[in-house]
Amino acid sequence: MPDYAALIDLLKQPGIHAPEKMAARLGITIDDLSRQLAELQNGDAGIIEGVDGEYRLDSAVSLLDEQKLRDSLSQTALCRINRLDVLQSVNSTNSFLLEKQIAGGQANVCLTEDQSAGRGRHGNSWHSASHRNLMFSISWEFSHWPATITGLGMATSLIVAQRLNSNFDLSASIKWPIDLLVEEDKIGGILVDAAGQSRGTCKVVIGIGLNIHQPEWPQSHTHDYRWQDLNTLGVQVDRNLLAAQLIEDLLVMLVQFESTGFAPMAADWNSLSSYQDRHVRVGDFKSHNSEIIEGRMRGVDDDGALLVRDDAGTIHRFTDSSISVRLLV
Repeated sequence: MPDYAALIDLLKQPGIHAPEKMAARLGITIDDLSRQLAELQNGDAGIIEGVDGEYRLDSAVSLLDEQKLRDSLSQTALCRINRLDVLQSVNSTNSFLLEKQIAGGQANVCLTEDQSAGRGRHGNSWHSASHRNLMFSISWEFSHWPATITGLGMATSLIVAQRLNSNFDLSASIKWPIDLLVEEDKIGGILVDAAGQSRGTCKVVIGIGLNIHQPEWPQSHTHDYRWQDLNTLGVQVDRNLLAAQLIEDLLVMLVQFESTGFAPMAADWNSLSSYQDRHVRVGDFKSHNSEIIEGRMRGVDDDGALLVRDDAGTIHRFTDSSISVRLLV
């Protein structure tokens, strides 16, 4: 989307603003201002409201603010952050951080109000209304490659689900390996990118997309879940505070994960597994050559591998995160 930072900063100021004064302050024509206002007032996804021909920010919108984020982070967390970028727009927060140098033992964090090329798992696009949801990434360097990158994504999904349940008294669960569900509808997703030499350090970038308020979300007919957001669940969110809490949680997890891996988190992950002990079908459904297994989901092991017990009693172990798990009823 175009860069509306100057207009948004002006609208952050208290009161209701007349178009003529705003155009003069911004040094643009009334016609250019009208186009920007129309974009920001676009239906349910709009972040401003008109009052008798004048404008103000929608009171329900909490804009991301770097200072508010820093004020909500502990000193310990701030010492572990090398750089904190809060952007109006970017192609992808993961792609942005993949281009940045990482200092050992310190994280880079990037949050954005809008993504033009957000990415999800399996090469899918991640679509999100601007200024409404949480889209952020955190990068870290491990001194060696983790036993499993899938386990790192699963550790992240656990951290986010636990925070949602703690803050908002939800029943967030996790669909293997990293989809976040509430009432079996998808509320968030995670993407982990990794780079480095096999015998050297490992640079990871973890991206998180969380649906806070997603107006007119297009429902998917290709998966066994629908989309969900916190607003629909009646939850009001301060995005800056929630982002700061998740960043704190992730920093603690990353330090722990380098030492212990996923194993200490496996039991907690299993307790939040959405399909635990349920009848599932597992396989790469996009490939005609993939073996499809049906059975009872028996949780995950210490490496994060999915365990499925078929009707003959054989336990099948899946480690490839490209496979899909579908619920059978």
